[in-house]
Amino acid sequence: MKLKMDTNAVTNANNTNANNTNNSTSCEKISFQIFFCATAIILATLFILSSTIGHSLDYDDDDAARVLRDQGLIPDPKIRWAASCPDNFKYTRPQVYEHRTKNDLWLIIGAHVYNLTSFVNKHPGGLEILRGVGQDATTLFESFHSPYVGVEHLPKYCIGSVI
Repeated sequence: MKLKMDTNAVTNANNTNANNTNNSTSCEKISFQIFFCATAIILATLFILSSTIGHSLDYDDDDAARVLRDQGLIPDPKIRWAASCPDNFKYTRPQVYEHRTKNDLWLIIGAHVYNLTSFVNKHPGGLEILRGVGQDATTLFESFHSPYVGVEHLPKYCIGSVI
């Protein structure tokens, strides 16, 4: 008995396999494109968020301070940290100006005078602190520090207020 092979059936089977291979290749390409696009969107979103979060973590202290003031968590800048400063010592701006070296470092933040001589070598920003020495450093201080730093760290250095 001779088997007669149906050449049409073999051709159809080969075509079906080729189509399935082409379809799976097309699906793989589409899947890869979708994966690539989704990854690109996620990375772009993370980049945008990191820039935004970076700025908000590093946040604009004026905005943060305003929010904290509005919530009553910190007082107005003119009287900020006043509770911990001695009221009986008053200094003029020229008096503060006389203390403008690394070894004798006073500065004004808000309405108060701070003697940071003992802190200058511990300052995390290094000698950047010298930029505000002997003068009103409120804007400089608030551009680099959160209100937390003022509330937690400044009071122990306060020596009086400015008149």
